[in-house]
Amino acid sequence: MEYQKTVVLEPYALKEFRYRWYLLAKEFSREATTSADHELKIKAYGLDRMTELEIKNTTFKRKKYSVAEEYSNLFGIISGNGHAPEDIILSFDAHQGQYIKSLPLHHSQEIVTDDENELRIRLKLCPTYDFKQEILSYGERVTVISPESFRNEIAGEYRRILMKYAN
Repeated sequence: MEYQKTVVLEPYALKEFRYRWYLLAKEFSREATTSADHELKIKAYGLDRMTELEIKNTTFKRKKYSVAEEYSNLFGIISGNGHAPEDIILSFDAHQGQYIKSLPLHHSQEIVTDDENELRIRLKLCPTYDFKQEILSYGERVTVISPESFRNEIAGEYRRILMKYAN
C-alpha cells in the first residue's frame, strides 16, 4: 500500500543527508488563526518521495530561518523537536577509533581518551533517531557511556534485535 498525501509547502531550504536531498519547508495552513498557529515549524520532505509536484504562482512572507543554526546540534535530517543538546560520551575500540578520528561524527566532537585500547569522545547534540541509527551501525565497536537515558535506549534496541534472533 502506497501512502500519498497532498500538501502545500512554503520552502525554506534544501539539505542533503546520506546522498538524499530534502526540502526543508513549512506546511501551509489556511486555517491558521492565532499567532501560535503561525509558528515556524520546519519539516524535512524527501525530494525522492515527491510526486506530481506543482509549483504555484503565489508568495508567502518568509520568516527568519537559519539551516546552520537549526541543525548545529543535530546529526542527520530529523529535527530535535525542541530538545536541548546533551553531552554524549562514546567509547570506540581502537580500530574503529581511527575512522572516527579521521571522519568525525559531528563538529562538536572532542577526544577524551585516545590510547591503544580505546578512543573516547564527547559530543554535544540531540540524540535523534538518525544519531541512534548511526550508533547502532557500529555494533560491538562502540559503547555509549553517557547519558544513561541514551545508553538505555541503545541497550533496549539491542535487546529487541536479539529477541528476533533468539528462536
